[in-house]
Amino acid sequence: MSRSLYKNLIIVGNGFDMWQGLPTSYEKFRLYYHENIERIAKGLNCTFYVVDEKTNVTAVELIYGDPLNPSNLEDTFFWNLEARMDKIDDQLINIHFGRSEEGRQKLASAVEEATMLLRKVFCEWVNTINVDAKSSGYIFPEDTFVINFNYTDTLRKRFSVRKKNDYHIHGDAEQPDSIIVEHTTHPEMPFEELIERKFLKPADPAKGLPRFDGLYAIEDALYKTDKHVYDNIDRLCGAMLKAGVHIEDFEHIYVLGHSFAEADMAYLRFISEATRCGCDYEALS
Repeated sequence: MSRSLYKNLIIVGNGFDMWQGLPTSYEKFRLYYHENIERIAKGLNCTFYVVDEKTNVTAVELIYGDPLNPSNLEDTFFWNLEARMDKIDDQLINIHFGRSEEGRQKLASAVEEATMLLRKVFCEWVNTINVDAKSSGYIFPEDTFVINFNYTDTLRKRFSVRKKNDYHIHGDAEQPDSIIVEHTTHPEMPFEELIERKFLKPADPAKGLPRFDGLYAIEDALYKTDKHVYDNIDRLCGAMLKAGVHIEDFEHIYVLGHSFAEADMAYLRFISEATRCGCDYEALS
C-alpha cells in the first residue's frame, strides 16, 4: 500500500486566530450578543418575557438562566459557552410554565426559541469576523493537513494552506449552516419511554403527563444541540480520505492555540489512538 504524502498534522484552535489579531474571543461574542439579541429576536418574531417595567428577556435568558428569576445571563455563560449549553434546569422550567396544556406548549416553544436564537446570534457574529488577506510571514509545508477548530479562513488567506488541506471540523463561516457550537453530553435521543410517555397511565388521559411533556421538550433540545462528536469524526475521516491522507502516516503533530477543552477531548483521544503507530509520542513534552 502506498504511503500518504502527508507527514504533518496541525490542530488549530481559537488562540491561533487571536494571535493573528482577530476578534474571535468569547468575550467578543458576549458583547455582540448583548448589543444585538433584541434586534435579532424582534426580526424573528420571538417572544419577550417581562421581568419588570424596564426589563424584558428572550427565551435564551429564560431557558439557559434562572426561569424563576430571569435576568441577563452572567458573563461566564459566554466565556464557557460549550460547557454551559447543557446546563438547563428542567425542574425550574417546569415550575415556571406550570402543568396546564397551555403552559406545556409555551415551554416547548420557549426551549425551541432559546436554542434557535442562541445559534442565530452566534452564526451572525462569526460572519462579522473579516480576515483580510495578507502574508503572515509563515508558510506551512505542503505535506501538512490541518484539523481546524475555528470557523475562519485565516489559514488560506494568510498561510497559503490549500482548502482541501484545511478541514473545519465544526463548520466554516462561508457556509453558516455548517457551523457547530454545541455541548457534548447528550448524544443520544430521549429514551423511548420518555418519547412515548410509557411510565404510567394518567387518571385522565385527556390531561396527559405534564411533567414528562416538559422533560421530553428539554431532553429533545439537548439532543439536538449536542455536537455528535463521533459523526463529526466520521466526516473528518471522509475528508482525509478524499484528500489522500492516511492518518496512520503522520509523523509529527503540532497543536496551535487549542485549549484542550473537555468538549473536544473525544476528538483528541481519537487522533491520539489513530496516529500512535506513526508518531513518536515519547518525544512530546
